[in-house]
Amino acid sequence: MKLTVIIPCYNVAPFIGRVLMCLVNQSLTDMEIICINDKSTDGTLDVLRSWEQGDLRVKVLDNKKHMGIASAKNQGLDIAVGEYVGFMEPYDFVSTDYYKRLTELADMMGLQVACGELCVVDTRGHRQPDPYHTTKNMPNSYHLFRQYTTAIYRRDFLNAASIRFPKLSVNDDIVFEAMVKCSMTTPMGFINRVSYTRFFYPEIQDQAYWSTKTVQDSLRAIRTAINIYNSRPMTLTNYVNGAHEYFQYLCKNTLNKNIKMQSSIASAICDTFQMLKYPEDLSIKNPPLFLALKNRDSAGVIDVLRAQQTHVKIYRIFGRWTLAKKTYSATDIQLKILGIPFWTTNIK
Repeated sequence: MKLTVIIPCYNVAPFIGRVLMCLVNQSLTDMEIICINDKSTDGTLDVLRSWEQGDLRVKVLDNKKHMGIASAKNQGLDIAVGEYVGFMEPYDFVSTDYYKRLTELADMMGLQVACGELCVVDTRGHRQPDPYHTTKNMPNSYHLFRQYTTAIYRRDFLNAASIRFPKLSVNDDIVFEAMVKCSMTTPMGFINRVSYTRFFYPEIQDQAYWSTKTVQDSLRAIRTAINIYNSRPMTLTNYVNGAHEYFQYLCKNTLNKNIKMQSSIASAICDTFQMLKYPEDLSIKNPPLFLALKNRDSAGVIDVLRAQQTHVKIYRIFGRWTLAKKTYSATDIQLKILGIPFWTTNIK
């Protein structure tokens, strides 16, 4: 069998039918679709069973207790039989030739990993540019690869390198990606204009508040990824594109998830900074943050990250075309009209 696609499912009855429809209609037919129902409490299992009865390629695993998304994906990996393995979130979508194009590329070039582009559709149905800048960055270094669902992986490669998802409540994909990138012995293939579409709905948006455990899991994930990079020989460029980018993610996305824990999170960020190789690179890209981290100044880290937090306001024509975009932080404001910088000011 050429491909296994793994879909973890938990209370996704309104979405899962569309995902399965796009998969059973793929131009690549030599595939299996493994759906793990992780003890859903809505009608997810009924929808999955209906698809399983209608298409022999659909296989359903029904967990008797809730195991979490990482364990569900690992369950799928353990029983997969495809030469390649891919993953889909249960509310996303791929073009009909997506997996055929990727498997053909991987076969032709003997690749361990091949990926397509990411397209993001926001809550209003508007298509947004790839937030990970895959198209722009991938030719420079595959260590800038950021979205594991856009790729397929040789199953024997994952098994030989013992690559699985750690049992974390958040950011398990970061550790998976780090293991993949640091274990690869072939280039990463990339195809333009073949899209994996990610949809954002209010029901599935990342929670604005994280519990203590979730914050701790996020820290654990980033530190694990950095340790993976620290344990492998690689160029400065690849290390910075990988380990440093994950550290920046920690700084930008974890601090404000739990206001009561900000001081301890900032202290943990300072400790994590000490793990990084080539810290001087950060002194060039972000001198204020570098100085606060170097001096283990937790309060300073909070102040710098708050000041550098960017907000965006988009003004549209007929709710569709962007007329103007205003970006602002605690230190500066910029206004672009029709994509042209119109006004920039520093806030004193």
